[in-house]
Amino acid sequence: MDIKKENEIYDKDYYDNYDIGVDHVSYKESEIIANHLGFVADKIIETINPKTVLDVGCAMGFLVKALRDRGVEAYGIDISEYAISQVDDSVKPFCRAVSSTETLPKDFPQHFDLVFNCEVIEHINETDALLSVKNICSYADKVLFSSTPDGYEEETHINVQKNFYWAKAFAENGFLNNLESDPTFLTKHALLFEKKSMDTANLVEAYEKNIFKATGSIDSLNNQIKEATLLKLKSDNDVNTLNSQIKKLEANAKILESGSKKLKLQLLNLTNTHALVANEYNSIVSSFWWKVTKPFRFVGTRTKMFLRSNPVTRLPYKVLMNLKSCGLRMTSRKIHNSMSKNNNKNYKYIAPTKEELDMQKNTKFDKNIKFSILVPLYNTPEKYLRAMIESVIAQSYSNWELCLADGSDDKHGFVGEICGQYAYSNDKIKYKKLEKNLGISGNTNACIEMSTGNYIALFDHDDLLDPSVLYYNMIEIENKNADFIYTDEAVFAEVPEDAYGPHFKPDFAIDNLRAHNYI
Repeated sequence: MDIKKENEIYDKDYYDNYDIGVDHVSYKESEIIANHLGFVADKIIETINPKTVLDVGCAMGFLVKALRDRGVEAYGIDISEYAISQVDDSVKPFCRAVSSTETLPKDFPQHFDLVFNCEVIEHINETDALLSVKNICSYADKVLFSSTPDGYEEETHINVQKNFYWAKAFAENGFLNNLESDPTFLTKHALLFEKKSMDTANLVEAYEKNIFKATGSIDSLNNQIKEATLLKLKSDNDVNTLNSQIKKLEANAKILESGSKKLKLQLLNLTNTHALVANEYNSIVSSFWWKVTKPFRFVGTRTKMFLRSNPVTRLPYKVLMNLKSCGLRMTSRKIHNSMSKNNNKNYKYIAPTKEELDMQKNTKFDKNIKFSILVPLYNTPEKYLRAMIESVIAQSYSNWELCLADGSDDKHGFVGEICGQYAYSNDKIKYKKLEKNLGISGNTNACIEMSTGNYIALFDHDDLLDPSVLYYNMIEIENKNADFIYTDEAVFAEVPEDAYGPHFKPDFAIDNLRAHNYI
């Protein structure tokens, strides 16, 4: 080994720009290095508990000092004269500039409980490295050893080898890897060699135990990898979902921003219109003629109130007002419809017989369709509420659920009591009391949130269902695979048998529907 050349390599500049893997730092001032070697000293005492230690490649003696501070008689040698010159004064007598290929100083102990050699030997050419291993093995019966198996990028690493290479070199000197130990507190590739002789059978057993243990660790790691992969896939799906939601929210935000601008413009126009109307109103009410005609307006208002409230004059007055606002033709049509409503006897409601309902109940359909019947409630009279719920319960097709969203005020608490009684006795009936009335649309949306069916059916709180209606809807779904179904309806006074004004709806035609909402 050319010691002079080695000293030129491992000089001040080398230690001022020391490579710790993730960065280059000043070796002497680095808290990371000092703290790590303090940790290593603690682990050496905990796991090996030596009384004397030799650090081969001690650099500036950080580990020697850490061990001595903890009561261990530690010594160190290093080829770098600069590094040894920077050793703390408290341990300078115990550190020397000596190569690992040379003999130890005479004033040093010649045998130790443990030799420490970490990330040093890869800096030495192969011939000198094997000589260094031989010397190290003569200094102690235990060697805590570490040499990077893959640090090829560092230019001073001239002899990078795998662990099995070093295991062979130590074995040639009578040292075997202690497979029961775990020195990975030092580095992930660290080994603890011990001087021992072992017959082939025991050696095979020791290695097989280690292989078995390693296989179990590999299986455990594979399981962890699988779990991590599944978590990553779930996380990726969650991220994709969130990204999709973000895009939708951004699109909605743009729409809302555009709508906000339009509403602001409309508000401005309405404000201007209101100001113009207010000015016109003030001009009218402050005018001379408005004040003069006040008595006549008062008489006219009282006259209209009398005509509307008097049984003799009410109907003629209503006819005159319709003529004024709607014209003769529309007024005639309204009179005709009113008379037909009370006198038309050309149709009547015929309820299905018991035999028909039994047949419908026993019918087996190929599809298992659930209907969610949505009813928005608001101050529903008890009579109509009970009749509506009973009409649903009486359906010949049994796979349904009734979703009731109640926006009734405090004066109509009986609505919740009645619905609660039905829901308690029939698990197909779902009831929710809303914090406030959201209107027909909002209450219906609350019903939708409760629903679990394949189809939703919109149903008013004071309407009735024919007992066969869901059965016939199922027939259309089975025969025509219908996505949307609408039915005829009729208006009645007290009971369905008194039905008048039936609404026989035409077949579906999109242009007709756009012109006239017959559904």
